[in-house]
Amino acid sequence: MGGRADDYASSRASFDRLNMPYEELDKAAIKQLWPFLRLRSDAWGLYNAEGGALLADRIVGALTVWLRNQGSEIHPQTMVRDVDFHHAIVTLNDHTQHEGDAVVVATDAWAPQPLPELAAHVKPIRQAVIYLRPPGHYLQCWRNSPVIVDFGGTDDARAIPPVADTGLKVGAGSHRRPGDLSSPRILAPDEPAQMLTYFESALEDFDRYEVIEGRVCYYGWSMDERFVVKTSQCAVAITGGSGHMFKFGALLGMELAGLVTGEQDQADFTR
Repeated sequence: MGGRADDYASSRASFDRLNMPYEELDKAAIKQLWPFLRLRSDAWGLYNAEGGALLADRIVGALTVWLRNQGSEIHPQTMVRDVDFHHAIVTLNDHTQHEGDAVVVATDAWAPQPLPELAAHVKPIRQAVIYLRPPGHYLQCWRNSPVIVDFGGTDDARAIPPVADTGLKVGAGSHRRPGDLSSPRILAPDEPAQMLTYFESALEDFDRYEVIEGRVCYYGWSMDERFVVKTSQCAVAITGGSGHMFKFGALLGMELAGLVTGEQDQADFTR
């Protein structure tokens, strides 16, 4: 809220182009709706009521059930050693091979492992989030809050409200680091306290927020923050989501299917 005017001008333009409703809020309006926020004197906000939290783990769980019900064969916790991109052959770590009409590689940060030529275009990035328990007098207000894309500071801090029995999830773009995919996916002992500092100036009663847990994830970061796509006659790979891969998962799935069938052009992913 406040700052990064160019980004929000782009958001307004997108809302206008798509004919989506939004409101521009001044400090008083923001404070009335979300009193847990500590606001600067020049604070303002761009609010769209139609968005919401993306519950990725539940989406993946439901997708797994659906795929099995459709007769798909799923191999959980299975590492891929190699992908023969020109013959649609996948080799697993135990040297078992699977051959198909087409292969789709959509493993983001892990894509360069079976396809080393992608390593020059994308690097693994480590990001961490923490889940907070807000003060009791703000809990209901947080439950009714929209996703906060940017608190307006320099840390690219954001929050996803506690919905559907989840906790209040917060993170900051400035906390991302180069990632080692073989490292344990746990926070360092001092990391939760460090991450809390990104929100000290943004939240009222800051010292009453409690850390419930923390989580670590990895994603593929491309140098220009555009998707990196590799294709052949029988295979397609996509990486370089730069933290946005899951947000566009449904659309990407449709477009990737179009690439496999020849109905879609690779250039559409890199515009």
